[in-house]
Order: sequence, then structure tokens, then C-alpha cells
Amino acid sequence: MIVQRVLSRLLALSSLQTALKALGSACLLWLAWRIARSGPPNAGNAPARPVANNHHGSVVDQNVT
Repeated sequence: MIVQRVLSRLLALSSLQTALKALGSACLLWLAWRIARSGPPNAGNAPARPVANNHHGSVVDQNVT
């Protein structure tokens, strides 16, 4: 496929690989920081109700009115 050839040629550049690794690491660190700094689930809210299936087979959050 054309996309695979283009991506393989782009990733053959070592500087691009290093940049993508750094970007991926930064994203993971940012997500970890956000999770670490977030409060407990439902902090200050009423207890969460369980999620249930609707009649169409998809999952619906029962907290939505």
C-alpha cells in the first residue's frame, strides 16, 4: 500500500523516530500527571449508579437524565 511505503520511509529517518518517541513519551507523562492529579472518582457527587444496557443493545449511562 502507498501509505505503508510512505510511513516506512518516514520512519527510516532516525531523527523522526527520536522525535516521535519523545512526543509519545511526553503524551504518556501528561496523561499520567492528569490521572495522578485528578481526585477520586465522583468526588463530591452522589454515588454513581451502575451502567446498564438499553433495549437496543448499547450501553447507556443511567446518570444522564
